[in-house]
Amino acid sequence: MIPENLSPLVEKRLFHFLNRARTARAITKVDLTKSPAPGKADYGIGETVAQRIIDKRMQLPRRRFTELSQLEGIAGLGKDKISDVIETLEIPAAEAFRRAMYNGVIFEENFELNYFSKKLADTSGLGYRSTQTDLLKSLLLDSLGDWVASDATPEHLEQLKGEIESAYVDTYSNSAEADSYAWALWFYLFDADNWFTYEQVRLPIARYLGGYFYGDEQTFHLIKGVKNSLYLKGGITVKDLPVVVNHDEQSLSLWMGQLFD
Repeated sequence: MIPENLSPLVEKRLFHFLNRARTARAITKVDLTKSPAPGKADYGIGETVAQRIIDKRMQLPRRRFTELSQLEGIAGLGKDKISDVIETLEIPAAEAFRRAMYNGVIFEENFELNYFSKKLADTSGLGYRSTQTDLLKSLLLDSLGDWVASDATPEHLEQLKGEIESAYVDTYSNSAEADSYAWALWFYLFDADNWFTYEQVRLPIARYLGGYFYGDEQTFHLIKGVKNSLYLKGGITVKDLPVVVNHDEQSLSLWMGQLFD
């Protein structure tokens, strides 16, 4: 039933998701992903099967799944259903967040939200207690050609490099809830009195930074003072670069947004 060669990251996410669920509702497909991949068949897990999963977990030592074999034999949890869950857990956290934001929070027709992700060999220098802000800046500068528009002028590139090099890096508390307020303010400044409320934006941010069902360890940084208009053209932009480091995925994601009002 369980696909072979499941990666350690996805296995960790699967156990985290199933073990943290307190109700059958928390395991259903509706709650697992608000925006499934386009064109993908949705087998889903209904509440009856979800309740069987919880019942099985409650019979285990410490009431936690620790081995994939423990999922075998749960009535109704066939190959299609478990594969559906696993495929969802394989989606990078940044992409899951972007889909969630386009599910009634912001709207594609007038808000362009994108991210650039970079795989890293080591993220230990990018934690909350690290003072290695120069490392974060150098990673962004090294990737400048990947996330800046190809038609950016040399003058704009030089100005952007200078702003990043001299920028102050805000690194917040080791709390997704606290970090979500800082990042939500960035969204709010685009259009403070129009089509979304502060809490509408903040809640999915808190879920993202808190690991969703993934349980990934993530840290949030804000590169202060950098003008988004230097690398985004045509829309309304605000200052500062939001950066999320996912220590489980070993990745860095830089977020970019512009409003077409």
